[in-house]
Amino acid sequence: MQVFVSISDPRSPRHTQHDLAELLTVVVCGVLSGADDFVGIEEWAKLKLDWLRGFMKLEQGIPSHYTLARVFGLISPDEFEAAFRRWVGMVIPALAKDTVVAIDGKTSRRSHVTDRHNRALPQF
Repeated sequence: MQVFVSISDPRSPRHTQHDLAELLTVVVCGVLSGADDFVGIEEWAKLKLDWLRGFMKLEQGIPSHYTLARVFGLISPDEFEAAFRRWVGMVIPALAKDTVVAIDGKTSRRSHVTDRHNRALPQF
């Protein structure tokens, strides 16, 4: 979670209920656990709330999928990428130096299957 502390929070402090680093950690953990959209992340996190509270406070509970999507859309992609790469480098040091990781091509080959707003890969 500490790698996400470096990401600038674009939200107004008066209207912020959830800690940014905690919110981003919930998103990453949800995706790594198989959730593929913000609704799935919210559902997963609610099921795993006790586990998540083992390493974060989550004083306001689990953010809604609307909040997750809105905040994730506001943060700097470059800052998130840099923080995520630092985390991956700490977990798997061999990947710390711009190593390319091949991913399963099934999702990318079937990116047309989901609805047009939630494609696995953007269509250009």
